Amino acid sequence: MKLIYVQADHIPRLVWPGDLAIGIPSIFASTYDFETLEVSLDALFAEQNTTTGMLPYAGTAPFSSIYSPTYHLYSLIDAAYIYLYTYVQQSLFLG
Repeated sequence: MKLIYVQADHIPRLVWPGDLAIGIPSIFASTYDFETLEVSLDALFAEQNTTTGMLPYAGTAPFSSIYSPTYHLYSLIDAAYIYLYTYVQQSLFLG
């Protein structure tokens, strides 16, 4: 079973990229649950517009068609954080 981060338990949509940007350092410091982060980010990238390359504002409809340069960049920041922190994690444990 794969887990995914969502906006809130009462709102059935994918996490907002801005929330991930805040949460990733906390997850690194506490649980190292990077598999769930990667699945969550993959879900956002799966909603990417194949024509324009636009990343979703937040998850699926009705928000996936709204363009926000801020949240587009947050998705890229999230990917960079996951790359950075998984590298740091591997460096700490592998020497």
